[in-house]
Order: sequence, then structure tokens, then C-alpha cells
Amino acid sequence: RQRALVSAIPDLVFRIARDGTFLDYHANNLAELAYRPEEFMRHRIEDIAPPQNAARTMNNIHKALETGKEVVYEYELAVNGVPLEFEARMVASGPDEVLLIVRNITERKQAQARDFELELEKERTRLLRQFIQKMSHEMRTPLSIINSSTYLLARTDAHEVRRQKAQVIEEQVQRMTRLVDMLLLLLRLEKDTGANYQPVYLQRLLDSLCAQVAKRQGQQPVLD
Repeated sequence: RQRALVSAIPDLVFRIARDGTFLDYHANNLAELAYRPEEFMRHRIEDIAPPQNAARTMNNIHKALETGKEVVYEYELAVNGVPLEFEARMVASGPDEVLLIVRNITERKQAQARDFELELEKERTRLLRQFIQKMSHEMRTPLSIINSSTYLLARTDAHEVRRQKAQVIEEQVQRMTRLVDMLLLLLRLEKDTGANYQPVYLQRLLDSLCAQVAKRQGQQPVLD
């Protein structure tokens, strides 16, 4: 009956000694094993597994034996050249050995990744919709001001009024230009796959910023 119960278990089961030596195993399908039985039976896990996986398994063996509690963890391992995800459950089965039950959770992980990508795409769509709404409002405001200023400009002969309206139109055009520049910058940042560092001449940058401020404010800033 015990053999029948063990044979019905779809997971991989291993008996491992305190020093990491494989004592016994159960596998309904030998193709699910990362190593052939002769490669790991009576061998220590540190001698066959990748160093990181081996060190983690040994730490969990000691933890399970010292605490007497179940240890659950996940790891990745290549089986027949294909990277797979596994969930491991380890319990002490004696004073100097543990029972390790391993389940292939690759499909579950892939499904979770697909769900995550779907939620991420939904969030991107929501943010894009929100961005378009805000940008439409930002664009509509200067366009309305330009439209009304143009209307008044065409219907007055007063020099001062025409000058003021022309200045308002220029300011709103500059505002729209800055908005378009921001959009183009966002597109460039979205397409860039890596940082592109270039030398920057601070004096030229400061001179350009001062010129822009002076054009908007109508006065020349003084640099100390």
C-alpha cells in the first residue's frame, strides 16, 4: 500500500542525508530528472548541482533538521537544456535525513507572467488614456487663447492692443512648442534601450537658459 501511494505521487521525491548525499528517489517519469539516477544517487548535491542551487539546498537541509519545520522554496534548473521552474518542499524524515518533494511549476509561473503582462498592458493603456486627456486639455488652452487673440487682433487698429495680442500669441505658441518638445522627448526616452552619455558645456547651457528667460521676462538676467 505504501509503495502504491508513493507511486501515485506525480512529484519528484528525494531522500537526502544531512551531508547532502542522495539516498533514494521516486520519479514517475525519468525525463523529469535533471540528472540520470547514476549521476546523483550516492553522490552529494554539492558535487553535481550548480553551486548556487547546491548551497541553497544545503542551507535548507540544515534549517529543516534544526527547526523540524517544513521549508518551502523555489528554484530554477535546466532539464535537457530547457530552463524550468520548481517548487521544493523539505521536511525532516529522521535525525540525519530529509525528504524533498519537488514540483514542476513552470506552467504556473508562465501563466502568472502572462497575467502580469496583461495587467501591465492595462495599466499602460490607462496611463496613456489619462496622458492624452491631460495633454488635450493643455493643448486646448493655448489654442483657445490664440484663437481669441487673433480674433481681437483682426478687429482693432489700436497699436498697443495689437502689440499685446501679438505678444500673447507668441507666448502661447512657445508654450505649445514646449509641450510638443516634451512629447518628442518622451518618445525618444521610450525608444532608447541604453544611456547615451555626451559631454555638456554648462556655460552654453546657462547662456541658452538665460536667453530664454530674458525673452519671456523682457529683461537680461545678470550672472554673478
